[in-house]
Amino acid sequence: IDRDLNYSNPTSAIFKVDYPWYKEPKTAIPFWGLIVFIISLSGYSTNNYFKQRSVSLSLIEEKANSDSLARKQLEEKNSELQDSQKEAEAANEAKSTFLANMSHELRTPLNAIIGYSEMLMEDAEDENEDFIPDLDKINGSGKHLLGLINDILDLSKVESGKMELYIEEFDLAKIISEVKDTIKPLVEKNNNKLVIEYNADEKKMSADLTKIRQILLNLLSNSAKFTKDGAITISVNNSTSNKDAIDFNISDTGIGMTPEQVDKVFKPFTQADEKTTRKFGGTGLGLTITKMFAEMMGGDINLTSKENEGTTFTATIPLKVKDLKIMEPDNSGEIIKENESDYKVLVIDDDDNAQDMMKKFLEKQKVTIIQAKSGEEGLKLAAEYLPDAITLDVMMPEMDGWEVLTALQSNDVTKNIPVIMLTMA
Repeated sequence: IDRDLNYSNPTSAIFKVDYPWYKEPKTAIPFWGLIVFIISLSGYSTNNYFKQRSVSLSLIEEKANSDSLARKQLEEKNSELQDSQKEAEAANEAKSTFLANMSHELRTPLNAIIGYSEMLMEDAEDENEDFIPDLDKINGSGKHLLGLINDILDLSKVESGKMELYIEEFDLAKIISEVKDTIKPLVEKNNNKLVIEYNADEKKMSADLTKIRQILLNLLSNSAKFTKDGAITISVNNSTSNKDAIDFNISDTGIGMTPEQVDKVFKPFTQADEKTTRKFGGTGLGLTITKMFAEMMGGDINLTSKENEGTTFTATIPLKVKDLKIMEPDNSGEIIKENESDYKVLVIDDDDNAQDMMKKFLEKQKVTIIQAKSGEEGLKLAAEYLPDAITLDVMMPEMDGWEVLTALQSNDVTKNIPVIMLTMA
């Protein structure tokens, strides 16, 4: 009624419409701003990811190509090095073969020079000629040169694979006694004392007797050369490094060596010090050959040394060397006979001059001479004619004197024939 009569004061009402939160500016702006920021950041990150991935793939591809190229170059380089190595080995083998052949060709006329100079000296002594000292100088120089050539021959034969082992069983004490008798004059030349110590349990050894003898003589002569007014000791012991081996210790009280000199003592054509080369001489091959011989038989040589105190070489050799090679002689060659008589001498030598020299010498003795120019031919003639004696050259090609001697002693038919080994040293 009041409303209708309009007696009351008029009133008003205000209505406000609230929109959803995502439409309200105070909430929508931060929200959509965050959404836009997240989308922008995501796009930026994604774009960077694809860029980095593209760069990484590019780098990987470049690295793969680089590795492939480097591998290819390395393979080519390895191939070149292998070819170079083969060429070097072939050249080294050719060099060793050449040295072996050339050394033999040089040794042959030198033997003749030495032999004929000795014959001339004998004739000159009968006539009391005054040129005997000159002949002696020729003979001494020839022997010195022959020794150098023999060293080169041994080295080249080992390097070219032509050096062979001939194994036999022998008495250790006996070989030490023989070596002692051989080296004693050289040891006493510098007023040195030679001492022998045999401490090994084993009495027998199966090895290359010739090379064992040469190893000991080389080591002893080396000690004798560098020792004066001192002592040189040969000691034979059970090996400390190998229970089935023997240690040959050669010790001296000589000039000794520094560690630097020890490092190069076994290198070919090298001596410990240039001063010692000028003072004591030598080619620097003796110890190299000695070590090679020991290694051929499955052993080794080591040394300890102190400067001004002395040196000890230890040659370790197996008791039973396992490299027996049997050589069968062929049946080629021809026979030359002189002065038919009941006494026959077989001369085995590849050198015509040496053959002629022996022929002239034996003709004076009125004996039958059978001549052979190779080891194989000599074995055949020895078995066929059974001579009363054989003269045998030590240094011959293909089959040397020691090999022939081993074959003669292994044959029941020829083992009792006396053999005289001839060499110029």
